[in-house]
Amino acid sequence: MEIQYKNLSPHLGVEINNLDCSKKISKFNLSLINKLIQEKYFICFKDQNLDEKKLSHFAKNFGTLEVYPEKDKTKKFKQIFIVSNVSSKGIKLNPNDQRVVLQKNNERWHTDSSYRHIPSYLSFLYGLEVLPPNAKGGETEFSNMLFAYDNLSKKLKEKLAPLHQVHSYNDTRRLEPSMPPLSLEERVSFPPVSHPIIRVHRDRSLLKYSLFFILYS
Repeated sequence: MEIQYKNLSPHLGVEINNLDCSKKISKFNLSLINKLIQEKYFICFKDQNLDEKKLSHFAKNFGTLEVYPEKDKTKKFKQIFIVSNVSSKGIKLNPNDQRVVLQKNNERWHTDSSYRHIPSYLSFLYGLEVLPPNAKGGETEFSNMLFAYDNLSKKLKEKLAPLHQVHSYNDTRRLEPSMPPLSLEERVSFPPVSHPIIRVHRDRSLLKYSLFFILYS
């Protein structure tokens, strides 16, 4: 069955309602999803029922998976990072719990894996518990960086064009000083890297860091 989708906004995102991400994807639908990645940058797959194995299997349709730098903050699959203020037993964690403090960095606008020499092509977020529309705070928001860049002035584009920026996984700890320091192994494995501020994907002519998938249970 060919996937059906609808636009979420004029500049970012589509919603797909008729694809079971736990099943094998046909070559035609995979090609169509990759086309939507290039055109809409954000895809929401509704009504999914995935475990760690199924989520990893689906993600592998799009490339090799990363392993999160801090292994103690992942699930049994090292490629899956837990973003939550609730324990695995469903208990709300204390605000001072290290797992909660870590999420404060995630609350800031950021790009996943920019601290890597070769950043990720895509990110996947599987929402197990989603806040109701009238809830205050806790939203996950997304931005179309291509659209943002197109609306910069010519003068600012010229100013940014030659500039690079250092990305450091270790230095993000300064934003939340109560976080424990990284181990020597973690610091060595993820040293600071430099990326152009305006970074374009070499194969798809997309500004890097503008691609995202979201899946809902």
